[in-house]
Amino acid sequence: MAELGQIGRRPTGGMQRLAWTEEEFAAKTFLTGRLEALGLAPELDEAANVWADLGQGEGPALVIGSHLDTVPEGGRYDGALGVMAALEVVRLLVESGRPLRRRVRLCAFTDEEGARFGTGLFGSTALAGDADMDHLAAVTDRQGVSLSEAMAARGKHLERLPDAPRRLVDAAAYLELHIEQGPRLERMGRDVGLVTTITGIHQVRYRFLGEANHAGTTAIGDRRDALLPAAQTALAVRRAVEGADGRAVATVGYLDALPGAANVVPGEARMAVEVRSPDSALMDEIHREIAAEAREAAGGRVEVRIDEGHLAHPADMDRLWRERLRAQATAIGEEAVDLVSWAGHDAGALARVLPAAMVFVPSHDGVSHAPTEFTAPERYRAGLTVFARTVCQWAWGLGA
Repeated sequence: MAELGQIGRRPTGGMQRLAWTEEEFAAKTFLTGRLEALGLAPELDEAANVWADLGQGEGPALVIGSHLDTVPEGGRYDGALGVMAALEVVRLLVESGRPLRRRVRLCAFTDEEGARFGTGLFGSTALAGDADMDHLAAVTDRQGVSLSEAMAARGKHLERLPDAPRRLVDAAAYLELHIEQGPRLERMGRDVGLVTTITGIHQVRYRFLGEANHAGTTAIGDRRDALLPAAQTALAVRRAVEGADGRAVATVGYLDALPGAANVVPGEARMAVEVRSPDSALMDEIHREIAAEAREAAGGRVEVRIDEGHLAHPADMDRLWRERLRAQATAIGEEAVDLVSWAGHDAGALARVLPAAMVFVPSHDGVSHAPTEFTAPERYRAGLTVFARTVCQWAWGLGA
């Protein structure tokens, strides 16, 4: 973890390994080098996901892993801890010398974060066969580089992406270890969490169109100020989730007034609203309420346009694999806590096509996506042990 944490390290102490950059691929090289040292033959698929197979035969394989990319100025543990945990379990299996009765397959996914192109869960979504090829063909980063160009620079081609699901044809299930990215485990004094559901995420973009005009000579009653209904809608977002009894969260993550001068009445306002909930119906209800408030706030003087954005439905984790993990927690004297994941994960994309389960370990102070993200080894040891014991049970053919 310490060595990997030097790749993409920023002066602030944060990490920056955005998808398809030198830093992300340096992290993949770091991983493949250690897999090769264990006698494995890692390779990259059509999405540049890293794969390494352990064991022989034609039976189904248990897939384990996470991601190596980060958000800008992110932390050292998000995703990376799960990949290093998978590497450690593979090392344990190899060095044990014990014959494997079932296969294990490590995977490090590409672009889980979506920080560069807005293509979150890229690698896992491609594997699940859910890639929106028209959308992917059109996206660019802030420098105008297209995703297709970025892929080609790394020897990968967007048109080959639909071939990625072949890697899961013989997969039995997917297991992932991850930091919680929140404070619940630490506050409860627990070290092992088992994810029940990965939250749904629904993003909607709003445009309020009024009329730009002079801020001094335009009387208040004559104004078609686009920012006012946008501001009222932002307040409505908070109200819409206050009555959800903790079953949903909502965020205005972006709000901009145009043309953006202090002496001009805004003629346009743009905002992005994200709602998260493990309940799809509740997400839809909250968005309908916000949209109704936006139209009422706009009235007849400002036009409001509402465009659908990113949508990820809630994903339930597999009950059987969750109970297998719980049994291993009990075996080492840990009481595993059931938790909803309010962050998205590759396991959510894969859960649409095969059984998936996740182990959470604590995040200190609940901080994530920041340079101060931290989980001490003594706080992830129990989760790693539960994860390792479960994978070894599968690989050695022990138990169900």
